[in-house]
Amino acid sequence: LRVPNGLFGVPPGSCLRCRLTLYGLRQAPRLFNQHFNQTVQQLGYVQTLSDPCVYVLRERANFSILAVVVDDVLQITNSADMVRSFDTGTDNTYAMKHLGRPEFMIDIRVTFTATTIHLCQDAYIRKIAQRFNQVDSPPAPTPANPTGCLATRDAGDSPPLDPTTHPYLSLVGSILWASITRPDIATAVSRACQRSQNPTMADWRAAIRILRYLVATCALGLSYRIERRPLYVSAFVDAGYANEPKQRSRYGFCVYLAGDCPVISGSKPTSMVCQSTAEAEFIGANEACKYVVWLRELLNELGFPPTKPSLIFEDNQACIKMVSNHVVSGRNRHFCTKMAWLRNLVSNGTLVFRYVTSKNNVADVFTKIVPRDRFVELRRRLVLSAARRPGGPPAGPSSPGHRKS
Repeated sequence: LRVPNGLFGVPPGSCLRCRLTLYGLRQAPRLFNQHFNQTVQQLGYVQTLSDPCVYVLRERANFSILAVVVDDVLQITNSADMVRSFDTGTDNTYAMKHLGRPEFMIDIRVTFTATTIHLCQDAYIRKIAQRFNQVDSPPAPTPANPTGCLATRDAGDSPPLDPTTHPYLSLVGSILWASITRPDIATAVSRACQRSQNPTMADWRAAIRILRYLVATCALGLSYRIERRPLYVSAFVDAGYANEPKQRSRYGFCVYLAGDCPVISGSKPTSMVCQSTAEAEFIGANEACKYVVWLRELLNELGFPPTKPSLIFEDNQACIKMVSNHVVSGRNRHFCTKMAWLRNLVSNGTLVFRYVTSKNNVADVFTKIVPRDRFVELRRRLVLSAARRPGGPPAGPSSPGHRKS
């Protein structure tokens, strides 16, 4: 530790103690969040238990919801008076920029049409493509080869990459952020992340292919319809068996809200070796239902409780029967404790498991690298292009506003 240059009168060997938070310090975001939390609670907002970065305020038929990302605040409300009240209350404490209806937030473009809200990261994708010199590269039709996400390492690829010439971790981190609005690359990105330790040139080429695919399809994103309808949560779940290194299995899921585009998706390998396909499917269903229950609780805290049980679409009959029937056998005895949680949710009517054919299970794209035709078919149920650029004000009960402090 040393005293910064330009300060006089400090004895040699001494150091300075910071009494106020400075921008850029590690603890600065946490301390700002604590201060902002006190400010909005004084305005009457209640911090949700499900997500500490979401606040809600209800006054009779009016409501206001705040979603906070460090110093970016997204306000969703059906009352102009609540907008003015929040602006006045925060302007007395912070130097806020009131940006109106959001166009960009955390590198996500928000496009409003008369019937949809479209989220995409086209500008961010072009930025990282320029950073890694892939703007004019040939487009890739899919994020990975059907034979696997990453090519087999051969003798020419064995030396680890030099991070100064091939920043693999930076590349994977960049495309990982792009997967927020692009669930179609979840499997490829997940497998690329598995090679973060001692990556080779084969791993670099596979990650670059994901980026080239994103550049070719940068207009795709998540599209949600704007209309009044009952809120319900559903999910698709699928799993492969022993299709990962060390005989692990890969499971995937996508959670839908009111039947639109997915709001949550994931593709992960199991942490242990599964002894059957049904066990791998159960692990995937268990993880997906954690997000379903969390989303239901968040909606309930926001004042929009789901009106009916959540449907879990599963293509494995053995998994459905294990969850629906309270039967313990030699095949499931070793994980029957975890199964009790799902069985309770099914018994009390929170979840309902339904069979869906493998052909119609959209979660199939999260369990393996599927052929091109199958990939394009499933992609249509995950991401779409924006219908048109922002037009008039959106229809529906709520109008979001973007604040930056």
